[in-house]
Amino acid sequence: MPSMSNKTKESAGAVQVDVRKIVTSVEEIWHEGGPRAKKPYRRGAIAAVVANPYAGRYVEDLTPMMDALKPLGFRLAAALIKALGGPKKVDAYGKSVIVGVAGGVCGGCHMKLPTQSVVSAKAQNELVACPSCSRILYFTADMG
Repeated sequence: MPSMSNKTKESAGAVQVDVRKIVTSVEEIWHEGGPRAKKPYRRGAIAAVVANPYAGRYVEDLTPMMDALKPLGFRLAAALIKALGGPKKVDAYGKSVIVGVAGGVCGGCHMKLPTQSVVSAKAQNELVACPSCSRILYFTADMG
């Protein structure tokens, strides 16, 4: 897993993200109610437990914390993709964090993507986020 500091100081409102725990799970599944697979498919999940700097008090604007968590989200997504064997080993994905690109449209928010975002997602050399919803974009050859 990529190195992840347990504390990062983000400039957005100077909110500190204190990561208490990261859990990564990758399953190899041979059989789930149908015929036994010739090769297992893998299913993964990753989660982080972070301290809540607002616990015990009312805070009207949570945007600084949400902004401070974005880099952690990217690092977790990269770690999960690596745990699954790399982007070319991912056959399916959940819609909450990693979404597909089809016809130049984000599979999460369904907004038209800038050409450079589509090109970068196809190249699979870096994580690319949708500029509208910030979900991580994923592309396979059959997505056209």
